[in-house]
Amino acid sequence: MGFDKFYRKAKGKKAQFDETINWLVGNLAAVDTAGGVYAIANPLGANVLIDMVILDITTASTAACTIDAGCAAANATTSNDNLIDGLDVHSATGQFQTISNGGTNGLPVRKWASDKYFTISKASGATAGLVGKVYIRYRKA
Repeated sequence: MGFDKFYRKAKGKKAQFDETINWLVGNLAAVDTAGGVYAIANPLGANVLIDMVILDITTASTAACTIDAGCAAANATTSNDNLIDGLDVHSATGQFQTISNGGTNGLPVRKWASDKYFTISKASGATAGLVGKVYIRYRKA
């Protein structure tokens, strides 16, 4: 049974579908402290699933540098690498995302607890010169 047919059949039975997909967008900063590249507290006060993180690197760092991104940090100054682990932001610009650029510890989907932070941190090197945006796609858990 195709999705359209399933969806119509399920809707007829008053099934509940939450099709809301939300995005958070932020600017990356060239700051070498934990959580310094980007940090945000869960803005919803409820658990959500992050199912994609896209880093749009428009200007690479001027020195060798890797970054980590994750959503299980206890505060804005704690590093985490459960979504992107060790992404090289010196040798290339462009778009990098969790599915194909997750690295060793990165997973394509993670639960973002209501009391946790999403952070991007320097993993190695220096972020000087780094410019870009982060796009975080999430949905209700």
